[in-house]
Amino acid sequence: MARTDRGGNAELDGKPGRGGKACGDEEVCRGQGEDPNRMEGQCGNELPGGHEERAAAMAWTRIAEGEDAYAVALVRQMGYVRALEWVAEEDIAESGNVAQAGKGVESGSVAGLGGFAEHWTVAGLGGGAGRGLAKAKARWKTRLAALGPDVAESDGAMGFVMPGDPLWPAALDDLGDTRPLGLWFRGDGKVLARAGAAVVGSRDSSPYGVKIATDVAYELADSGVNVVSGGAFGIDVAAHRGALAADGYTVAVSACGVDRYYPASHADLYLEILRRGGAVCSEAPPGAAPHKHRFLSRNRIIAALSRAVVVVEAPFRSGAISTAHHAMSIGRPVGAFPGPVTSPRSSGCHRLLREGAACVTQTREVFELMGMEAKLGGQPGPGEPPTPGGLQTERQLALDVLDPLASRVCEALPVSRGAPAEKIAAVAGVSVTEALTGLGRLERQGIAARNAGLWKLARKGR
Repeated sequence: MARTDRGGNAELDGKPGRGGKACGDEEVCRGQGEDPNRMEGQCGNELPGGHEERAAAMAWTRIAEGEDAYAVALVRQMGYVRALEWVAEEDIAESGNVAQAGKGVESGSVAGLGGFAEHWTVAGLGGGAGRGLAKAKARWKTRLAALGPDVAESDGAMGFVMPGDPLWPAALDDLGDTRPLGLWFRGDGKVLARAGAAVVGSRDSSPYGVKIATDVAYELADSGVNVVSGGAFGIDVAAHRGALAADGYTVAVSACGVDRYYPASHADLYLEILRRGGAVCSEAPPGAAPHKHRFLSRNRIIAALSRAVVVVEAPFRSGAISTAHHAMSIGRPVGAFPGPVTSPRSSGCHRLLREGAACVTQTREVFELMGMEAKLGGQPGPGEPPTPGGLQTERQLALDVLDPLASRVCEALPVSRGAPAEKIAAVAGVSVTEALTGLGRLERQGIAARNAGLWKLARKGR
């Protein structure tokens, strides 16, 4: 049986725990309470299931990948602890009776589950799910055996939520048997459950796409809506920066562990998201690498955390199209910004429009997708966020009168912490000389501010 040792590590049948930290006594609990990033109840005392179930949930994020319907269905029926114990148990094949094991697999049953196999049809896994479950158990067991007792599941800056927790985003349950087994996060866990809109698109974005993503994200965040994206190059980073420019909340859904920032060049962006009260989250455990399949599976989380998904610019096949299709599959509205018919960067958006996505050309239409059209142009109701006044914000009006060079440099300006001209040039993709020229023009118009050789966006340009 699973239990928790005094140090807070889950143990399984006498083996040191693999399930992560949980408070073992009052002193540890008080120590965790001093961490401002720790979610309420993170130590497990205030939450249903206690330390053992939480530790087992953390372990499951290490042994099963995202979109593992077998794992989700198993823990739904058995609970995290019992399901983990079942994986660790010796089955018939390991005991030497290979013939009997083969017979059990062919009949669609798995040793140790008793009458549990009847639940698989309900879970949508089909009548022959026993064979798939046997294979799943084999791969889980391989990873479980590889986890050593000294694996650090978390540090003081990371939180973990699981289904049933007060801070668990209920919207993720719409994913059914592909919902995450748990969610690791940095930052404020409360932000994950706020009303959000996903702004996604191509890594290879054009200045047109970057401008649209920045402006839409700015107005969404300025109206109190979370901006959800993936932290990648191009449209994703433009969306996050637009939200930060509005002093709003933004959530980055990562394809690797939240203890590392990917891409590494966006570390400053991630830190700024956290400093501003946003969050970085992932279903992958700490230490997990950003493998390709994790990018694809995290797209469903971006879709589920959002009340609407907006694709700004995307090629015919891309992660943004994957996110849109996930959104459609769970009933989330999808919008796409049209682009030039000759541009490969917009071919994915045009594909979505043919598949039934709404054509959006301004932020007002994004709010309509979210079911918030009644707020537009009127006074917000009690407790509701203020509504936008259309795309023509003060910042955009400033950008509209700039020449292309100044506009490009403007979009590379940091919001709060100043940066040298060399760094701004690298972000904007221009030479240092061109960056200085653009910065001079922006300073004359009151859009850029300089202090001790460092540049940032002036208050007027935000």
